[in-house]
Amino acid sequence: MTTTPFVALLLAAFSLQSMTEERPMPPITTRGWGSIRVPMAVDDAAASLGSTFEELPGQDSRPELDTCRYVTSAKAPGLLFMVWRRHPLFRGDPRWHIVRIQTQDPRYATLSGVKVGDTEATARRVYEGRYIESAHEHVPTGFDLTIPGSVGAVVLRIPEGTVVEIQAGWNAGQDEGCS
Repeated sequence: MTTTPFVALLLAAFSLQSMTEERPMPPITTRGWGSIRVPMAVDDAAASLGSTFEELPGQDSRPELDTCRYVTSAKAPGLLFMVWRRHPLFRGDPRWHIVRIQTQDPRYATLSGVKVGDTEATARRVYEGRYIESAHEHVPTGFDLTIPGSVGAVVLRIPEGTVVEIQAGWNAGQDEGCS
């Protein structure tokens, strides 16, 4: 069977289009993102993702604070991973473990489809009957919607009627960060 030049051109165009289209991002869930699960060790997560993690620059490097860091990966642009080590839950494992995933990037959505930029009304409708509302301690007019899960939670930060951040994992919604 021979291929006409038109069919060959059409096939080439279709192949190029499918190679350049962005694939949908995996959803953020109470358990993690894609193949990354809370509390997965960072080296295991890197192997699963097929990429390394880089420490976020400018973090305090004092030894007494060497238990919490933020890392990023080129394979997960726009996601920030909070990692802990030397925590009693890790039973002596000295490696860093991912405990929280967070984003302010609208390319990522929760399992139910809520993403940064969605309205408060959308978030409330999608998670009706499944969320716990709490005041945001630093934004008087803001609040968090926490969707609990069996392992962690998804938290939607809503300061002025719009979702501005999604957090997921063990300590989602906690404002202390790595301080």
